[in-house]
Amino acid sequence: MHAFISDAHPNPATCNFSVKYILNSSLKAEIIISDIFGKIVKRVILSEKEEVVTISIESFIEGIYFYTLTVNNLFVSTKKIVVER
Repeated sequence: MHAFISDAHPNPATCNFSVKYILNSSLKAEIIISDIFGKIVKRVILSEKEEVVTISIESFIEGIYFYTLTVNNLFVSTKKIVVER
């Protein structure tokens, strides 16, 4: 399984951030965003093999979050995003 997710842009972010992802198959894939305590705060289902997705974080409180690309329920990559207000 080969998959890729880019660094978030912008980072730090205030309202939304974008990431590029590449999947080499049509398996079930999603981005899971969790807070610093590990609580899942958002899930984004991915439907294309390659795309840039913009994720709204307007409802998030200021702090550090992690976004994880999963493919077929397996963790592929986790990266950090900072939310500022």
